[in-house]
Amino acid sequence: MQRLSVEYVSGAVHDILVGVGTPGDIARRVTEVLVNANLVGHDSHGIIRIPSYLEEVDGKKVLVGERPEIVGETAATAVMDGRSGWGAYAVDRAMTLAIEKARSTGLGAVALRRCNHAGRLGEYVEMAARAGCVGMVFLGYGGRDFGDCAPYGGKSKALLTNPVAIGAPVAGRAPFVLDYATTVASRGKVKVAQSRGESMPEGWALDSDGFPTTSPDAFFNGGFLSHFGGYKGYGLSLATCLLGGLGGAFNPARSVMGGIYVQAIDVRAFQDADEYGRRAAAFLDAMRGSPAVQPDRPVQVPGDPEAKVRGERSARGIEVPAGVWNQIVAAAAAHGIPLRAPEPDALGDRVAAT
Repeated sequence: MQRLSVEYVSGAVHDILVGVGTPGDIARRVTEVLVNANLVGHDSHGIIRIPSYLEEVDGKKVLVGERPEIVGETAATAVMDGRSGWGAYAVDRAMTLAIEKARSTGLGAVALRRCNHAGRLGEYVEMAARAGCVGMVFLGYGGRDFGDCAPYGGKSKALLTNPVAIGAPVAGRAPFVLDYATTVASRGKVKVAQSRGESMPEGWALDSDGFPTTSPDAFFNGGFLSHFGGYKGYGLSLATCLLGGLGGAFNPARSVMGGIYVQAIDVRAFQDADEYGRRAAAFLDAMRGSPAVQPDRPVQVPGDPEAKVRGERSARGIEVPAGVWNQIVAAAAAHGIPLRAPEPDALGDRVAAT
């Protein structure tokens, strides 16, 4: 494990993205999304993705110069085509548009299709919360012989991890940010465990025969991710596909339906925004004030762990497994992009994108 400064990691990721032809403004936003994921402790959605992203660039799955475009619009809604460009940039643009519409009409919703991997969804609902809105993102895709998850009671792949994120503004604190997959864990978290040579916690996945496993290798060898809450997580996963499908993407050959649905709700359309923020803070503090079952583990609310880790990593740097960093360096070198070697444990100036 090595610790790298936020500045160094951001510069290296940006250099890689620009090195494969990504326009500078798009590269900056994709870099922010990836590095922010590491900053808040969601390493599974951070820079560990770089090697697979470059494979997708090579395979023309990610078209680095494409920008999303609006293909249908009303005062409060829009359908956006991601044009197979960088997913993080496309969802950023979709949420930006949803916020703009919410400020005009009270509610703004955007359905996005042809969008690649978007990173941590909490990034985008934080955008909405900091703009005085309640934000929601639903990412869902499913169909026959598709994804990493089986339908509840089934034994064939049919669904992605289909995450949900909801964010809300809170006075005097970081926003409330609920962000999780409809599976017990994401594919990325299994990848992190594998990269560290660790076993998975029980309940994360099944092997190819449908039996519980704690081996990341068993999962990647034809296994399945488990839905949280059994049929409840499965039902929510289906709902994300139906919402995402509002963008119009459908593959009839395998009945694949899905996309990304983004919504922003302007608090001011319902009540005074400052009062809402104060009430939200008081409500969430009431939750935190509950006596803890384990005194050394106080009650938290969604967004608390991420805010704590962000503060620590912004100050001390990001810890990256040597194997992960070596894979990033090798992937960059394979594309003719040399990376400046970091000084051991040198933090330098820190840049924490928000």
